[in-house]
Amino acid sequence: MTATGHDTLGASGEKALQAIRSARSEVRNRAWSLAGENAPDTEGQVVIDLEGVLVTADHITTAQLALAQIPKKYRRGRQTLIRTDSAGGTHDFVSWLAKRGRWLSHSVGMTATDAIHQHVLKVPASAWTPAEVNSEIRDGACVAELTGDVLADWPQGMRLITRKERPHPD
Repeated sequence: MTATGHDTLGASGEKALQAIRSARSEVRNRAWSLAGENAPDTEGQVVIDLEGVLVTADHITTAQLALAQIPKKYRRGRQTLIRTDSAGGTHDFVSWLAKRGRWLSHSVGMTATDAIHQHVLKVPASAWTPAEVNSEIRDGACVAELTGDVLADWPQGMRLITRKERPHPD
């Protein structure tokens, strides 16, 4: 692209960005169609992973931009799973994900605050279940669901699953 082309694109601002995003979405939709059984949605679900370390923008904006790039049928509904690490564990982002009518599936990491840590310490031994990875029990790892007032300020229906395991060299 020439310097003049860059200048024209830069001067177009949001209008140019919308055109680029629209074109990418159309190309992605066509590529998925051509990929057939190798397309990302072959099993009926699309997974969008947002990595907090790499995201300098707001998680809501980033998720909206990611959703705009996938076929329309996946922009709302349980067949789309948005996953984040603990950087996504904010009230604003989780509330946006859980908004009535959006119905996106989501799995969001949480920072182990002191309040969460205190709840973990109260989990009885009988409540811990062996953790599984790909249907295989992970040696020395257990999971439990935290209940009670630890989720009082979060969207209704949210679940908080915690994991404990022995340190390992991996």
